Amino acid sequence: MPPKKRSAPLANELPPVPATPTPDTAEASTLGSPLRAAAEARFAELASIADRLPTELSPAADVVKRALHELRVHQIELEMQNEELRVAQAALQESRAQFVDLYDFAPVGYVTVAESGLVVHANLLAGTMLGATRSAIVGTAFSRYLDPRDRDTFFLLRQRLVSLGSTPPVDVRADKRDGTTLWVHIAASLAPTTDGAKVCLLSITDITARIKAESAHHASEEKLQSLVELAPVGIAIVHPDNTMSSYNPAFERMLGAPPVQLKTGHFVSPNYLRADGTPMPPEEFPAARAVQEQRAVRNVEVGLVGAHGAITWAEVSAAPLRSASPPTTAWWCTPISPRGSEPRSNCARAKRAITGSWSGRMSR
Repeated sequence: MPPKKRSAPLANELPPVPATPTPDTAEASTLGSPLRAAAEARFAELASIADRLPTELSPAADVVKRALHELRVHQIELEMQNEELRVAQAALQESRAQFVDLYDFAPVGYVTVAESGLVVHANLLAGTMLGATRSAIVGTAFSRYLDPRDRDTFFLLRQRLVSLGSTPPVDVRADKRDGTTLWVHIAASLAPTTDGAKVCLLSITDITARIKAESAHHASEEKLQSLVELAPVGIAIVHPDNTMSSYNPAFERMLGAPPVQLKTGHFVSPNYLRADGTPMPPEEFPAARAVQEQRAVRNVEVGLVGAHGAITWAEVSAAPLRSASPPTTAWWCTPISPRGSEPRSNCARAKRAITGSWSGRMSR
């Protein structure tokens, strides 16, 4: 029986094997896409043709099946890589969204300034502090939002930053469009860009409330200092070594000692006198008792022996300054009339009534 001739048309039925998918085509091969459906249909067609091949063509069928297997495995690998890329991209987008939220809604103003001095980026709070929208700030000179008196300060900050690589922060005034002025604390650092240039990163904090509080405190200190300077009673802050950090003119006159002796403690004499004229031991002095008992000691009649032996009689009050270290006391010395005279007691009673509230405030 003559051998069967090979059917040529059957061989021609084999379509060409598709080219190996590239990363671009693999990325487009997603579930439900037309390309994915066409690929699966082509794979089924090739598998069906391979199954219909006669037995004498089994070597060719094996080749086709192996090629199909390799293509299928490679396709699965590409799909897995594509899935990993999509997961990484989703994580990157989520991380970027979190960074944008942290940047935009941070409690500190952030501004990026180019070498030209123009604003490149700004967050929402920076716009609020500068009195403009973020889009209005970008592309404008940052210095235009500063008070003209402080623009040189910002210029020098940038100069130091570029030349030295770092610079201390500065406190400057920012003028808003509505006419109000803010005090802001600006810290700066340098950062490189992808094109090799450098930008100035600014963090801006509103310190207006702090500046106002400091100004109010300074004004209060000035008022208090004026009252102390003009007070008719002697007031002094005395340290354990008998040196004085501050005292008023009345205290200086009562002791009759020059300022250098008051500041060095050389004025102190052990000859303090009790009301009966006998020597007062150091431990009985109101200041020593105030430190020992940790309370205010008020209105103790004491004879203060001055620099030249003159005695000044006064009612001495003392209170410990608990926040000071080492222990420090505040002295309040009210002069009284010469001993043995009637006006002395009357004057003492009057001064007790007038200065009682001051003594109470001093003890606090």
